[in-house]
Amino acid sequence: MGRMAMDKKHKTDVLTFEKLNLIPAYVDIEVILEDLMYMDEHIKTTVPAEERLRILASGVYRRRFFDCGEECMEMARIFLRLKALYRLDSVGKMYSFINTYKLYILEKQHVGEQHL
Repeated sequence: MGRMAMDKKHKTDVLTFEKLNLIPAYVDIEVILEDLMYMDEHIKTTVPAEERLRILASGVYRRRFFDCGEECMEMARIFLRLKALYRLDSVGKMYSFINTYKLYILEKQHVGEQHL
């Protein structure tokens, strides 16, 4: 039973990680998630929830991580969903999530190289 729960979580991670891997950014997704986490740490207790999304998207836009404002807004939405879904309520938890994502990408690249 424990194994089934783990497999279900792993599949969810795969879907999440694949979606992150497809984001059309100029920098690695880990950099964006880290920046968003630090931005959010500074505003989450003082800014109303409905304004957080706009402020986070604006911060990403100013850093020129994406081509357009729509992509920045979508990244901010994904970030807030990830925070809620994985309970990423601290910088340490975000780093743990990012490390898991990076391991997934490295493993995926390694498997791809074996098939060449």
